[in-house]
Amino acid sequence: MDTELDNDTVKRIQDIQKLPQEGKKQIFMVVDALIRDFKARKTYAAL
Repeated sequence: MDTELDNDTVKRIQDIQKLPQEGKKQIFMVVDALIRDFKARKTYAAL
């Protein structure tokens, strides 16, 4: 599957790459929680 990223997404990823490992870990924890919550809301809305 090909994925095309928009400029805003690329910029954010580049900014994250520049952070120390602990900063990346914290950001990924937040992003993972937001994605999980979004998927759960989407699933329950479909019921």
